Amino acid sequence: MHFIAVGWVQAGVVGKPLALRDAPVQSYETQVRVAQWSEEQFIVRAGMVVATDAKERIQYAPDKSREVSQVMNLRVLSEAGSAGAPVLDEDGRLAGMIFGGEPGQESSFAAPASAIKVLLSNALAVKAMLAATLPVRDPGA
Repeated sequence: MHFIAVGWVQAGVVGKPLALRDAPVQSYETQVRVAQWSEEQFIVRAGMVVATDAKERIQYAPDKSREVSQVMNLRVLSEAGSAGAPVLDEDGRLAGMIFGGEPGQESSFAAPASAIKVLLSNALAVKAMLAATLPVRDPGA
């Protein structure tokens, strides 16, 4: 099982890890909550899933972009810097992570938890592979 940690940094309290939702959100109009940083405080905004099979083109460099499929389109007010914000389902499980939207608009895009699981698994596999193949260096040498 994978978990993602979300903490209330400003208050100095670290929350317990959130469980990732096992199955992608399939229902149109599923109620969600998005925890965002806004004007030096965390806020939780209510929203709803508008589509679960949207495609969105993301630009990751000045001249490079990529189409992402199986994106959740959410109706929730987007804040500047919301990328990475957790999207929680009705049971408080992580259903996705915000990766796009227009600040001040009620439209955000989120990668589903299934995509996050793949990224976490790949990251752990790469870390293990690197640990097994790279020589250990003495930092004092």
